Amino acid sequence: MPTNLEKIIVPLPEDNLAQAATESMWGEPKGTNMYRIKNVPFLAKGFSRDDLVRAASKNGALIYQDTLQHSGHSTYQVYVKVKRTDPLLMSLIERLAKMQCVIEFASGQLFSVDVLPKADIYAVYAELERAETAGLIDFQEGHCGHKLKS
Repeated sequence: MPTNLEKIIVPLPEDNLAQAATESMWGEPKGTNMYRIKNVPFLAKGFSRDDLVRAASKNGALIYQDTLQHSGHSTYQVYVKVKRTDPLLMSLIERLAKMQCVIEFASGQLFSVDVLPKADIYAVYAELERAETAGLIDFQEGHCGHKLKS
């Protein structure tokens, strides 16, 4: 990960999984007020890793303004309903990794799935749906950057 990263504060809607007011994400400077998001959003919706965003300084903090360009990544935000060491959960994470996804944990109960552009978004969604039906997780879509079939 680049060493010149800056924290960007993203205001959150009230319906987020953690009921938090904001989420901070790492941004790599790419020009005046432009940053490339370098981690997977856990709560914020509407963008994914490697998206190019605009942020402005306000009271000494960088505040997210808008998204300039999407990267083609998609993001799912997952709340774990079992222990993090549960074999069924570990198996789900292994299957997602094999499907071209990167998992980033925020805590023992919250993780995000970064679905890489080359991944089959339909297969990933089906895998998450099966895990939700089985009672392992609850999940929501943070952002779909994949081109969908018409």
